[in-house]
Amino acid sequence: MAIQATQERETRVSFREIPISSTSIFISNIGANHQSSMEHLAKHNLRPLTYQEALVNLMKNPELKEQLKGKWFYLDGVGIDKSELHTIDEQRNLVKGKGASPEETVRVWKGQNPLSLLVNSDDFTADNGRRFYLDADFEPSNVAPVVVGVKVEQKVGGLQTEVSDLLREIKEQMEAMHVKFERLEKMLRSTTEK
Repeated sequence: MAIQATQERETRVSFREIPISSTSIFISNIGANHQSSMEHLAKHNLRPLTYQEALVNLMKNPELKEQLKGKWFYLDGVGIDKSELHTIDEQRNLVKGKGASPEETVRVWKGQNPLSLLVNSDDFTADNGRRFYLDADFEPSNVAPVVVGVKVEQKVGGLQTEVSDLLREIKEQMEAMHVKFERLEKMLRSTTEK
């Protein structure tokens, strides 16, 4: 009689860092469905990008775009009520209509499922006049070929990082002021006691 041993294999996920402006975007070595994507990100202290963060940075960063061509990944958020061709304006809003080029054009598919973004291949982009698909129609059980995220405390574009740095500086200054205040208070008490 043969004994069968079953072993649960834990998938080892690693992320490759792509530096952009004041932060980095991390791309996994494996694919995952929506739930697993969010779990992998959380385990690595990462979060999914918003569609605004993803689109703006992909439009501005050729290296990032090159790394993700022909791949799709889950984003932060669920559902979108827009469809047709769009572009992103200066305030990072979706605006109906084609962008100035296929590299700035997004095909949006409305739906109520988790948001995902496809970065089309060069051939598809040339044939169809758009680089990106923003989709809320994929079932969350579909396995995306990569998982993409940023550090939890960072917003792409650096605003959250700048705010965190300023808050840390203020806290340090307040702590230093508190120490000085305590010393001053002790000095005042000692002079009034005499």
